[in-house]
Amino acid sequence: MTVFPDPEPFLPESPVPLRLGCVRLDLFRPEDVTERHVGWLNDADIMRYTEARFSRHDMASARDYVARSNAGNDARLWRIMSEELGHVGNIRLSDMKWPHRRAAVAILIGDRAAWGRKIGRRAVALVSWYGLRVLRLHKLSAGMYADNLASIRAFQAAGYRKEGELTEHYFLEGKPRNGILMACFADDLILSPDGVTI
Repeated sequence: MTVFPDPEPFLPESPVPLRLGCVRLDLFRPEDVTERHVGWLNDADIMRYTEARFSRHDMASARDYVARSNAGNDARLWRIMSEELGHVGNIRLSDMKWPHRRAAVAILIGDRAAWGRKIGRRAVALVSWYGLRVLRLHKLSAGMYADNLASIRAFQAAGYRKEGELTEHYFLEGKPRNGILMACFADDLILSPDGVTI
């Protein structure tokens, strides 16, 4: 007997604005790419814990990436918007495996003025709410360098738990670094990571 997988669903817009306190997520469109954004992508300090640091970026490549990220049914990319600071970073839901109801989350806070202000944890909570409650995915996962403590804290605040550690999984500044795997399920999701509810 032949078993066919469930068809990939259409990715709907959120039924409510993706906003948590002073942070909202706007779907990233190619026309939203700015020189400021491209500057983040070419800043070694900002990109220190990302694989994108191995490439040089320009307006054309950034717009192409944004277009590809929102073109199909396996990923979505948002701008992280702060009421005070404007566009401060990006967050992506990707690698959606519909038969298994899972996806991956990755975040970049590019504006240094936004670092340490709990903006990342709100963005993670918002995109996780969209994935787990709107898309009805079963599991969201995230991977990061073990010494990227800010990222680990942001995901923990949204309800993610450590699933495992990858020994000497990355090389950074000439030294091997461990990787951390984290995951969140609907029952784990924290929508008020710092006292503000959706």
